[in-house]
Amino acid sequence: MTLAAKLDFFKAAYAEESLREQQLRTYSNNYLGLATAYTGFLFFVVEKARPNEWLSWATFLLTAGALSFGLGLSLMASKVARYEALFGPEQMASEVAHAEDDFLLSRIADYTVACERNAAVNDRKATLLELATYSFVVGVVLSALYFVILLRHGIHP
Repeated sequence: MTLAAKLDFFKAAYAEESLREQQLRTYSNNYLGLATAYTGFLFFVVEKARPNEWLSWATFLLTAGALSFGLGLSLMASKVARYEALFGPEQMASEVAHAEDDFLLSRIADYTVACERNAAVNDRKATLLELATYSFVVGVVLSALYFVILLRHGIHP
């Protein structure tokens, strides 16, 4: 395999990791919207039908906690992260005079390092979003339980 073909391979890997970054940002934004809307709905219902015993209070607090935890994880995943840049203009200018093979080897090394570091950042964000998903599911299940408790005690939201 020629150096140019190897460079194309690493360019493609870097582009794929950049696409993954954009997808994770989209997921995080969707989660933030979902958590905000659902939490708003839950507090709207609570305003109309307040918990009146320890079980309904406990369920409500656990629900709010799970949704808040998911919201916090989504915020952590959406924060600006340090991604690895490929190379700077000064570095490129200083290497132009080198042989083509040396130049291509330097670019391959740049793509490799950037791809590995960006993959580590994206893996962390994906883990946070996975945990946020579980937290949201727990929050939705607990909110359904909260409504069942309210309805069984004759309180209609």
